[in-house]
Amino acid sequence: MKGRVRALCAFFVFYILFFSGCQSAKKPQPKPEFKAAYIAEYRGMKIKGRILSTRQGNINLTVSQPKTLEGLALDCKNGVLTLGRQDISCTADEAYLPKSSFFSMLREALSGIADGRAEFMRESGEDLVYCLKHGINCEIITDDEGKIKSLTIENPKLALSLSGVELL
Repeated sequence: MKGRVRALCAFFVFYILFFSGCQSAKKPQPKPEFKAAYIAEYRGMKIKGRILSTRQGNINLTVSQPKTLEGLALDCKNGVLTLGRQDISCTADEAYLPKSSFFSMLREALSGIADGRAEFMRESGEDLVYCLKHGINCEIITDDEGKIKSLTIENPKLALSLSGVELL
């Protein structure tokens, strides 16, 4: 009887040690709270500027290039979109923005990240690749800490790369 109990205990300990060693380390979720410089390609146009994103879904986007859009600022807080340039600004409900617009797609991607809808897909070198579970087709590439390096949104094509990312 003692032999069976010892064998059972040994098997149980082996089982726990074996399967706990097989579990992979949990991947960090992409962090939705950051500020960074961005370069975006949207419908053949290259756009550069700065972005600030918070977990509450607030986004501030400024454009520095192309020259025709330099100084343009988009700010979205609590569903209200403010568009401004120099001393002129206007506000509107975010719902009036077309779904295929640059800002709408970016907002949908960042909201999906903040809501926890980013699902780990694979590792690519030192980078981690995620996609959104629901909503737009979006690929998110982060470093091993969860800092977002790039977002690629399909249909219509929008690619956004971030640099100098600082977590808030």
